[in-house]
Amino acid sequence: MKKRQVVFYVVLMLMLLCTSVYATISGSINITPSNSGALHAGDEFTVTLSLKDFDTTSGITAVEGYVNINEDVLEDLTVNSIVTNSDGKVEIDENNILDIYDVTNLSTEEMNEIDTGITFNDSPESGRGDYRIVINLASAVTPDTDILTITFKVKPGVSTGTYEDAITYSLFQVFSGVSDKSEKVSESLDLVIGVPAEEDNNNSNNTNNVIDNNTDNEVDNNVSDENETNNVVDNNSNEINNNEVNNTETDNNNDNNANRNNVSNSGNNQNNRVDNTTASGSLPNAGYKIVILPIIALIIAGFIFYKKYEKYSKF
Repeated sequence: MKKRQVVFYVVLMLMLLCTSVYATISGSINITPSNSGALHAGDEFTVTLSLKDFDTTSGITAVEGYVNINEDVLEDLTVNSIVTNSDGKVEIDENNILDIYDVTNLSTEEMNEIDTGITFNDSPESGRGDYRIVINLASAVTPDTDILTITFKVKPGVSTGTYEDAITYSLFQVFSGVSDKSEKVSESLDLVIGVPAEEDNNNSNNTNNVIDNNTDNEVDNNVSDENETNNVVDNNSNEINNNEVNNTETDNNNDNNANRNNVSNSGNNQNNRVDNTTASGSLPNAGYKIVILPIIALIIAGFIFYKKYEKYSKF
């Protein structure tokens, strides 16, 4: 009986030694975009992952989780999307300058050989996210630290509007030492896609052109109206002047006609006076001879014929 109890306690102790017991730590993650306003098609921007308010005095030794994106808005991520220094490494602090590994096609054994560094998998088998990222730190960091920065790019031709949860850092978990870990936490980011800057400039130019054109047209129209008014006034003045000239000419013509009529009447009166005077006077000598001689000849001839007629009528 005693032997059995001894064996039982030994097995229990071995089981406790072989089992890792984690204490739960609390805290949150922040994801901060580099842009402060609306994005446009083709724009690139970064998002920085930060740890915040984790209640551990031992520091953070590892972080892992998934990154999801709206594939209608953003282009796919690659291992090159992770921001690095000039040496191609991620520099968190002077004690954590980490290599990056694309483990998409690595076997489990190869992955287990990676002690420290950042692993990126764009096809995680778990299906819990689009991209799985694991950060194994070389040295523990304080709970409030910027851990990782990733570059995102807006797809060409994306429609304008607000896209909720366009980027989600899901199921992220932090580890402290060998025994403490946090609950899985998530954080999402909305994106606003605006009108391209070129169209804004064109719209501004169009607006300015409309304003300028309207102003110019109004000024031109005012000038035209003034010119038309002046032309109307000038035309009216010309018409008035022409009427005055015409009236003057008419008056002159009337005066001339009256003068001609007076002259004609005077002439007629003079002619009448001449004719009347001539009719009441004697004919000139030449006219007298031409008229009297044929008359006398006819009278004589008629008398002779009459006498002969009387002579022969008696027979």
